Amino acid sequence: MHSSKVRFPIFLLIAFMLASCATGKSVEKASQDAGTARVFDAAFDDVKPATLESMKSSDLGINVKRTYQNDDGFNIIFNKTISAFSWGSVGRVLVQRVDEKKTKVFVYAAARWGAGTSEDTFATSIFDGVASRIRSK
Repeated sequence: MHSSKVRFPIFLLIAFMLASCATGKSVEKASQDAGTARVFDAAFDDVKPATLESMKSSDLGINVKRTYQNDDGFNIIFNKTISAFSWGSVGRVLVQRVDEKKTKVFVYAAARWGAGTSEDTFATSIFDGVASRIRSK
């Protein structure tokens, strides 16, 4: 009888942890303006590949899971796997055309549970990579 009392609170704790976990689906459903944004003085057709290249070459261990185009812009869904210091993170990068010479990039990230790489860390790395690639064109 004692063991059933112990399992019930543990079950609730596990259920709560899983319910509060960020997932790829939850970041995809976030509003289009969620996250940290930066406007680049460059055309969408230049920023889009620069963003993807920046993410793939980042030293943060970003794994691009999928990409797709919709009415909001070009979406990149990514994750960072569990490590010794983190339960991992999931995120979305949205590349939006502002006009012919400006493009806005949103980086939205969330920890899978508890601690994870911060959105600011992802955004800084991605934005720096995009800026560097645009300058070198």
